[in-house]
Amino acid sequence: MAARSVRVNALLPGWVESAMWNMGWSRKKKADVEGKYWKTPSLIDLFPLLDLKPELKEAYLGDLGGMPSDRVARPAEVADAAIFLATNGYANNCVLNLDGGLSAT
Repeated sequence: MAARSVRVNALLPGWVESAMWNMGWSRKKKADVEGKYWKTPSLIDLFPLLDLKPELKEAYLGDLGGMPSDRVARPAEVADAAIFLATNGYANNCVLNLDGGLSAT
């Protein structure tokens, strides 16, 4: 495909701030503030739309404290990465894992 000037790259974002993320996270924080910390539903329960295997849900949602970056990505950070892959003419066959280091843990 390179002979036809077609470049193929992949951007793999992890958790990103969004309406869905903020809704689930605010529910968890509200329960924590109300003193229901030990009864607080995990993020797994707050994001029922995710169709993941249970062990993957636990790994990705169980505890944000396990994330090396200790936060989720901002949309602008994901956009910056997409622009880089789109504009760098030498970037070809790149897989950019943009998950704050979660996949390395």
